Amino acid sequence: MKRKVTITFDRPETSFYFCDEILSGTIDFDSFHDLKIDKIKVTLVGEAAYTVGKTRTKFYHVPFLRRKLIMTPFPEQVSEDHYSWPFSIQLPYTSPPTINLIQSYPSIRYYLEVVVIKSWYKLAQRETKQFIIIPHTTNVQYPTIVTNHNRKGVVLIGKVDKGEYFPGETIISTLKINNPKQVVIKHIDVALVECLEVSHDISEHILSTITLPNIVNRHDESILDTFSIKIPSEIYLPPSYAYMFHVHGQKIHIDITYRLKFLVKAEGVLTDFKAILPITIGSNYHPTNNFTHQFFYAIETEELPPQYESPPTYESLFQSDSF
Repeated sequence: MKRKVTITFDRPETSFYFCDEILSGTIDFDSFHDLKIDKIKVTLVGEAAYTVGKTRTKFYHVPFLRRKLIMTPFPEQVSEDHYSWPFSIQLPYTSPPTINLIQSYPSIRYYLEVVVIKSWYKLAQRETKQFIIIPHTTNVQYPTIVTNHNRKGVVLIGKVDKGEYFPGETIISTLKINNPKQVVIKHIDVALVECLEVSHDISEHILSTITLPNIVNRHDESILDTFSIKIPSEIYLPPSYAYMFHVHGQKIHIDITYRLKFLVKAEGVLTDFKAILPITIGSNYHPTNNFTHQFFYAIETEELPPQYESPPTYESLFQSDSF
């Protein structure tokens, strides 16, 4: 008969933690008198997932963090057939933020793995539970500026009002257009874009868009406009971050960036053009923020063979343990 293993974090409503915090909670196990538990393995896992190839896609899941905690089989007996083990494990001081809570690529995910090792003739059981890690960021940035032009001499210059933003804030941007030939500017679309990259696997997500209402069918020699676009706060956004680690002699880099993407539609042939304005987004999340509804993880407990062993240790996989 299958016994149920349940992992409960001390922040069950959020599953959100900063680097260097303590991840704690309880492991509950429904048991019976005839069952002997040898030990419980608790492992903190950080995993980078990415794809390679276009015509024939290969999927990679690379563990870059693995911290083990072996627990002795002396739990607190809650009831006759129910046992509970408290656990506590230190999170890394430096680590990339969680990327993509749902099952998509690329991603950085953290989860707790619990393996209940029973008698040699019984199947071990494995349960995992995902949670969010965000590093402390100290981005000292200055306001950025971008400029670009098209073949008819229309020049766009854009800038933002400050160097770093946070989820829920509004970006204020000033746009200047020099148009000496008075080409008709049909309209300008602006998108706030999140760009996630893990080992050259790149995905972009449009967070919000706007068509500038004051620049429609304009042909002035000079146009100056100010607009605003809000950063969403109801969804999880990892902070701007860059990170790199080594595995099997190869560098795997992680890059999280944000940008304002301008698309200028002008009259004529081959006159449309784009401009990219980098934006830095920091982290102002609080443990009360709730993003658990965005998680994807299996809820079934997995049965493992009696001789189950956890995957290789962190030290055996990586050249550097400077994490």
